Amino acid sequence: MKSDCPLSLLPRVKTQSCDFLGNYYRVEGGGLRATEVEFSFSSKSAAKELLERLQSLKASRDPSLLRVLDHSYFHQKSLCSNRHLVKVFLEDIDLSLKEMLDRGDKLTVEELTNLLQTGLNAIQVAHKQGVSVALMHESFFKTRDGRLCLALPLEPNTSKELFRARLIQGRPIYACPQLIWELRDARLRGGEASRLGLPGPWVQFAPPDVFTLGLIVLEAWLGKSIQKIYDGPKGFDPSFLTEFFSNPKEGVQKDSQLFERLKKILKVEPKPGYVNSPANRNNNLITFQTSVRPDRPSLPP
Repeated sequence: MKSDCPLSLLPRVKTQSCDFLGNYYRVEGGGLRATEVEFSFSSKSAAKELLERLQSLKASRDPSLLRVLDHSYFHQKSLCSNRHLVKVFLEDIDLSLKEMLDRGDKLTVEELTNLLQTGLNAIQVAHKQGVSVALMHESFFKTRDGRLCLALPLEPNTSKELFRARLIQGRPIYACPQLIWELRDARLRGGEASRLGLPGPWVQFAPPDVFTLGLIVLEAWLGKSIQKIYDGPKGFDPSFLTEFFSNPKEGVQKDSQLFERLKKILKVEPKPGYVNSPANRNNNLITFQTSVRPDRPSLPP
């Protein structure tokens, strides 16, 4: 069985790879251009789940999102193989945000402000559609027409798994305090988490996706890694953020709209009810006074 998709007939002219999409291909011919990502499943139900998700993603035409143009499905059956192949065709992309930064591109304050607004719009649209997001430099792409947009995960339930894999591999991550707490040791709860000073429900900050987006934009602005915020014994040390917004480095436009918006988005503070609790008033968790240590807490098996 094969879906009718003219893009599936186009030849692959270039192969590329990134953490977010994996291997992907540029296809071109007859005046048509697109980015192709291929999935292979052993069960029909898994392929069907992706096909249903693609129908939802194709319906979105918001400019802040990388558009799904079309898809094809093919059941490949032989004596030694039974595979369900799904090809997804996205609009033609040029570079990811990570590739742009790795080659030394310096985004202007205006471009960074647009990146922040694009991300906020994309998060809002995705949440309305009930679709998860996985925010990182590799999930933002610049299209061939020069538009910077966010690509949504093509497979469901990949956001936390993707962050978990990157954490295990020691690769850069961008996550709010609560997600770091959950990923680093899901077995710790309640009093044990409090004893170790791990960020828990007594800490408040912007919505997780918005907070993560703020970290991505801040790192793109600085042009250097901000990963040291995850090096404290509590799993998240916001002292770097506090220092940055209190004493911005030379070249950072403190009076810009971008600075003020990031300052609000990346604010981490204890919940008022927890601060006023007599039993916890002297707990240094409240002020996040952490000391940096080289080793990071390990993940549970």
